This record gives sequence, structure tokens and C-alpha cells, in this order.
Amino acid sequence: MAQVLERTPSFSRVILVHNAGSLGPMVPVRQLATQAQVRHERPPAHALVSSVCGRVANLHDRTRTQELKAAIDSNVTSTIILTSVALEVLLDKTESFDMVDISSGAARRPSATWASYCSTKAARYMFMQVLAAEEVRAVYLVGGSRSCVH
Repeated sequence: MAQVLERTPSFSRVILVHNAGSLGPMVPVRQLATQAQVRHERPPAHALVSSVCGRVANLHDRTRTQELKAAIDSNVTSTIILTSVALEVLLDKTESFDMVDISSGAARRPSATWASYCSTKAARYMFMQVLAAEEVRAVYLVGGSRSCVH
């Protein structure tokens, strides 16, 4: 991505929008480190695909810990890396750089069995706060409402 962006001419305005989301394992916290339960007598014909991370894995071959790591990669790591690359390459090529994160209320409202989703959404909310502290214009959208961070 950085190579493509480096060849790009300047812009009057860049808006980077993040909207990735993966629920991750939906179990009580005490069960996050355990082996995932087999849901069928035979392995399903389909595979779980995480488009953000570009990985394909059979649900029966994963522990919940691996599912949790995949959710963190999808919901947090990819957002931080993409933003970092975009800022490094585009900040000097634009008059205006805005960051928009489309999220859910799960960042601030806990729900039983949603530990991975709520935690990663909260991490993205804090990442937006950090961007604002670094004087990047950031808007955090939550399920139909709007919160301006900076």
C-alpha cells in the first residue's frame, strides 16, 4: 500500500475511514483460553474467512486464543497499521487529513460474552484519542450518533 500511495500526487483532502469489525470468540472470559468446542459431528464444509487479515482457517483447528488474536488483528492492529502508513505517506501530500472510525456502542458498554469485541472496540476508541492528541482530526461514529474526538 505504501508504494502505491507514494506514487500518488497530492490531494486537497484525504479522509481515511475505518469500519473493520470481527466479533471474535463469543464466550465468557473464563473460557477464552480453552479449546473451541466442536459444533458439528463432522467438520463443516465452509471455512471461516477473515478478509481484513487475509487468512482462511477451519473453525475446528483453532483455539479460542487464536480466534481472540485474529479479532485483535482485524479490529485493532489493522487499523493502527493502515493509519500509520497513510499518515506517513499522505500527510505531507494533502492540505487536510481526516480520520473517521465507524464503531459501535460496544466500545463503552460491556456485554456478557463479548469480551473480545468490546475490548478491541475500546482499544480503537483510545487509538482515536491518541490521534487527536497528536493533532490529527478524528471523528468517531457510533451506531447512528457522532462523537468528534478532535
